[in-house]
Amino acid sequence: MKPTLLIFYANSPGQTFLGELDKECKDIQRLLNAVQRRQYEVSLVPQTNINDVIKELSIPERNIEVIHYSGHSSDSKLLFGDSDADANIFAEKLKLLNSVKLVFINGCSSAGQVKFFQSAGIPYVIATSRPIEDIKASWLASQFYNYLSLGRTVNVAFEEIQKDSKLQKMDLDLMVNRSFSLGPPVADENELAWGLYTLPDSADYRLPITSAPAGQMPTDEVRHTKMLSKMLMALKNQTSPISTKYKNTITTIEVFGQPEDKTMVRNLLEILPYPLGIRLQQINGIPDPDNLGEYYRQLLYDYALFFETQLHLSTIMLLGQIWQNKATLGPDLLERFKPIRRFLTDNRLNHSLADYADVIQNGIEILKGSGIGNIIPKIENIKEYLISKSFADACSFFDINKKYFWSHIRFSQSEAVERCYASQDHIIGGLQYFSFVIENILTSVRRVETINFRHIDNYFASSVSQLVAVSDDSWSNSMLDRSPMENKSILCYSQPDYNPSTPSINLFPFLIDRNVFVQQIATEIDLYLFIGFFSDEMTTNLSIRKISSPCFYFMSLKNPQKIWRFNDEDPSGSDLAHIDDVVVEPYRQNHLLTNAGELNSYLSKFKTFFIAS
Repeated sequence: MKPTLLIFYANSPGQTFLGELDKECKDIQRLLNAVQRRQYEVSLVPQTNINDVIKELSIPERNIEVIHYSGHSSDSKLLFGDSDADANIFAEKLKLLNSVKLVFINGCSSAGQVKFFQSAGIPYVIATSRPIEDIKASWLASQFYNYLSLGRTVNVAFEEIQKDSKLQKMDLDLMVNRSFSLGPPVADENELAWGLYTLPDSADYRLPITSAPAGQMPTDEVRHTKMLSKMLMALKNQTSPISTKYKNTITTIEVFGQPEDKTMVRNLLEILPYPLGIRLQQINGIPDPDNLGEYYRQLLYDYALFFETQLHLSTIMLLGQIWQNKATLGPDLLERFKPIRRFLTDNRLNHSLADYADVIQNGIEILKGSGIGNIIPKIENIKEYLISKSFADACSFFDINKKYFWSHIRFSQSEAVERCYASQDHIIGGLQYFSFVIENILTSVRRVETINFRHIDNYFASSVSQLVAVSDDSWSNSMLDRSPMENKSILCYSQPDYNPSTPSINLFPFLIDRNVFVQQIATEIDLYLFIGFFSDEMTTNLSIRKISSPCFYFMSLKNPQKIWRFNDEDPSGSDLAHIDDVVVEPYRQNHLLTNAGELNSYLSKFKTFFIAS
């Protein structure tokens, strides 16, 4: 039987409610279950009571190696959902198992319990020397298991979180702590409250994760040649209305082998819609040899965003059609809106990529059930992929990549390179199902002249700017002198010769161009993906901002770390500065949204239909 990692947590009756417990422990479970080549099982016991503990420890032939507890504690007790437990008796129970290697007590002032667990022969114990704050406790536990999930030893993982605590300045005020009663810290806040206590001569312990098979270990650097050629081959049977040059490159690959990377990148940028093109461009950026750690951290995030952007584009192409045909929808289809509404009112940055599956499948069924002719029928090809193990594995893998990025995890060279090649494999495996995206054109409709700095510079002296990279001047000429469209949005269509009767999808507000709401010359593409309408804490760069009312949140395509918030309750208070931007007042005055009221009008209609209905 594989070793087991047990996670216990509980909010205790009569004690201060700990709001981070549920998310902390479920995130740890999700992280550990997504580790490739793991040789262990994870058992999570929510709102654990004493009988749960007895039951979990009594399962025959179970090999428990790690015990994690989160909740209220003291120097001698653990508080479960129904009662408190004597830590000494708990340790005696663990001694009988003769298998436990690590106990992590993530509660207040638990260092007094260490002697019990060490007497039970447990080599590694993590405990606290004073009251600990709820949010910081959650952060530290998550960070520790992030490093363990990479195959680091307990000692090394703990050293890393000590560094991270100083580097990321986790000096949050003590608001809610995990002791039996509230009270201020009794030691210097600059000193880490958590300690790792190790029995003498203990062997190194790491999670049971097998190494990559011999001969499959990657090189010591990341190359994209194989991925690029396979991406082109996945698009072989699709026809782009933009360019046919990629077809010649595919023939070259088939006959002569892989050409230079820059040739393949250029061909792909000419046919991929901008949201995917910008990701591919960043994936193929030149690494900084003096800062490889940050390069790999960003690269792994870009792989995850490329994969997610395919899902996002598929989703908004469906929801956009539902949005513009809303008058034809009957009440019998409202039940299918529930997963869509959950999707739209969640923070996409904090949820699993697997959540897209329900939304896409329900979107397809709503179009069918209402008799709306799907402008993009090939989108149905992804249904098979969404229920496959390959999709589930890819989602789990990329969820971790995103978590590592936002947690500022530092990778070794070998760890980073291995995850990069695994990322490429997941992207290649799924791209064939999303290949329909190159058959569609995204166009930004503007009232201003536009200089287009995407991948190949083109000047469009018109209100319409293509959002697919092109190099053929004849294409840009065909788009000149078009009258501004009334919706001022992003349009999606498949015919290269657009006219008002061309079937198209209005992608607003799932994909927006902020420049259309600023009456000035636009010198760059400024596209944003909708990531949710919610009232929540928005955490970027480890700052905490409480939001009193639901707002619309958008993520910059160029820089995904830039999050923009639009307050539809008070649009006059919204500007072009991003959350956590430190800007001077003249900047704000020069960059105020000149058409915030117009944007608010569009968003209000959207909210009424999709969210409030």
